[in-house]
Formats: sequence, structure tokens, C-alpha cells
Amino acid sequence: MKKSMSLNAVMNALKTLMGVIFPLITFPYASNVLQVENLGKVNFANSVCGYFLLFAGLGISSYAVREGSKYVNDREKLSAFSSEMFSINMITTVIAYLALFVTMLRSAKLRGYTDLLLIMSLQIFFTTIGTEWIFTIFEEYTYITVRGMIFQILSFAALFLFVKNQSDYCIYAGISVFASVGSNVLNYFRARRYCAIHFTWKVDWKTHLKPIMIIFASTLACAAAAAGGRVELTGCPPALYAPVLEILGQMGCRVEPAGDTVRISRFGRLHGAGRVFTGAYPALATDAAPLLAAAMLCADSESSIEDVIFERRFGCAEGFCRLGAQAGKAGRVLTIAPGGLLRGTVVEAPDLRGGAALVLAGLAARGTTVITHPAHIDRGYAGFTEILAGLGAQIRRESAPENGSAKKTSAKKQICLAIGAKR
Repeated sequence: MKKSMSLNAVMNALKTLMGVIFPLITFPYASNVLQVENLGKVNFANSVCGYFLLFAGLGISSYAVREGSKYVNDREKLSAFSSEMFSINMITTVIAYLALFVTMLRSAKLRGYTDLLLIMSLQIFFTTIGTEWIFTIFEEYTYITVRGMIFQILSFAALFLFVKNQSDYCIYAGISVFASVGSNVLNYFRARRYCAIHFTWKVDWKTHLKPIMIIFASTLACAAAAAGGRVELTGCPPALYAPVLEILGQMGCRVEPAGDTVRISRFGRLHGAGRVFTGAYPALATDAAPLLAAAMLCADSESSIEDVIFERRFGCAEGFCRLGAQAGKAGRVLTIAPGGLLRGTVVEAPDLRGGAALVLAGLAARGTTVITHPAHIDRGYAGFTEILAGLGAQIRRESAPENGSAKKTSAKKQICLAIGAKR
């Protein structure tokens, strides 16, 4: 059954708002009790585990929401699909843990954080068993929001009850994990209302892994091209998204593949890609088109992309223009002319990939870019802001700015993504 769109929007905004408010309430107390050094230890361990959480996720959430939505009225097919997704995620989780343990053994510095790393790494396991994408498919935003708020309130109480002195930083780390992903244990049982999930070795790897890895890797590759700098992507064979890498190489990026790893660097000017078309695999993926377009905004000559798969792919065109790009849309074709100077402004995420493309464009723009309605992006990119921040981007969540020309319909503050130096 379709949920109320207005209720979904309110619940999703409330969930995001709580994610901002909770740290604002707990951080002053924690920093005062634990002091900067011990709080820094917790944050360091969390950032290290974040990289392994990123690998374990592998873009599965985005793919599962998109493909799983096709089976909402067929419990048997949804159960089979969900079991395969869960199994893939469990395997990547085991690999991520093994990689974490090997890294800890090889690094003397990390061995000094063993207790904290083990505690913070619980995020990886609980995120996997939480199968949050099932509830996104069925638009269970009320459940997600209420469940999260209950665990945050419990964590808030636990913080004041159990964190009393500087030596309690491990307890604080555990409470932080409980607040963020502890509620995922409930997901594992509640998911049975919609489908039966179990681990299986009967996974159609070829069907599932290609789009999962292509979506995930293409986004980060295009981010490096748009923002400049260098990124190394490991664990995803470059051949799977070769069209994206080939186009980036033609545009002036340095692309260095080596086995299952590729380094993408962009420190100079970008050149136009000419005329580009999407197509069925192994051609350029339709989901990658807006992401490539974001990189093309920085080129010194014309580019155009025609999406022959999806008719309304370039909803991000208006946002590109608001940022200062010379972009025009005609049917399935997006044309980008050189000469546009990207400057930060307020833009609205039109959809999942279009929203992600605007984030990449914001990384390339001067000044601060504010992207409203980030729920579109959150639907397909788990921890997108954290991933980009881990790569060096200045990106954060904050209250959306007031729009004097807009009609005020709610006193509640909306959450947005802000990219660039703090205003």
C-alpha cells in the first residue's frame, strides 16, 4: 500500500533532524567528561571503521531499493531477491572484517586502538543485518523514525548514567554504536512482515554485482573528476565501469588501472567529451550519465549525453544552470557548453542520481552549495556525506536557509546538504 507522501516527507525530515540534534546535545557533555584526547580516540576509531563500513556496504542499499521495488507485490520473488542481497552483504561484511583485522595486525598504531576499533566495527555487522533498504522499499518511514528516536533517547539516558569520567571512552563508543545502529536488530525481525530472509550460497553474482559495483565506483570516480584530486578505488574491477573511466580519461583525467584497483587523478583542466550515449551493459550505464555530466561542467569544450534508456534522466539540468553551468536539456539529450563558472547557491535534488550529480557539481563550485531535499540522495547512498567527507570534501548537514520568496507552509526546519566552507 502506498504511504502518504506528506507523512513520508515529514518522517524522513524528522529522522534527519534527529540525526543532527542528537550529536549537538551529547557532544558538549561527552567532550567535557572525556576531554579532547579521549574523544579524539573515539573519533579516530570511528573514522577508520568508516572505510571498512563503506566497503561492506558496496552500494548494495541503492541497488536493492531500485530492484527490490519491482517485487513489492510478490512476496516469493521479494524473499528470493532479499535473501540474495542479504547474502552478498554478509559476505562483503566478512571480507571487510578480515581486512580490518589484517590492517590492525600490520599497523602498530592501530593496535593501540584495538578495543575501540572492535567496538566501533559493530556498526558494520548491525548495518548489514538491519536490511534498512527493505523498509525504504515499503516506505516505512514512520517505523524507521520512531524506532530511531527511541534508541537515541535510550542512548541519551545511558550517556549520563554510565559516562562519568575520562576512562569511560569505551563505554561512550558503545553507546554511540547503540544509538546509530542498535535498532537494526529490530529490523531483522520486522522484515519478516514483508519477506523471508535467509543466507544462501545460491546467488546470481553476475546479475547483482555488476550494477552494484558500477553505481558505487562510478560515483566516486566522477567525484574525483569534478572536484579534482586523486582517489583510489579497490575491490571493483575497472572493466565493470570501463565506459566511465574511458570517458574520464578522454576528458583529461589520469586513469591508472591495476588488477581490481584503479587510481583516478585530476589536477589540470578537463576537456569536453563530445557526444556520449548510454546503453545496456557493457555500454555506459544510464545511472552514470548525470554523474558524468557533473564532471563535464568543468570542461573547456562542449559535451553532450543522450540517455537512450531512461527518458527523464536529466532532472538535474535546472540545478546545473542555477550553479552557473551552460547546460541545456532537449528530450533525452543534455548539452553542456564551456564557459560556465560554477558558484555555490541553493539547488534542489530532483531525484536519486540527479541529486548525487548536484553534490558532485557542488564539490566543483566556488563558495557554498546548499542542496535541499537530500532524502532523494539518502534513498540510494547510505552515508554519502560521511564517504565524501572521508575523502576530504567539505560537506555536512545543516538547517536549510530561509527562502523569502517561498511560501511558508511549516514552522519546522528542513535539513539540507551544505558543500563548501562553513558560512
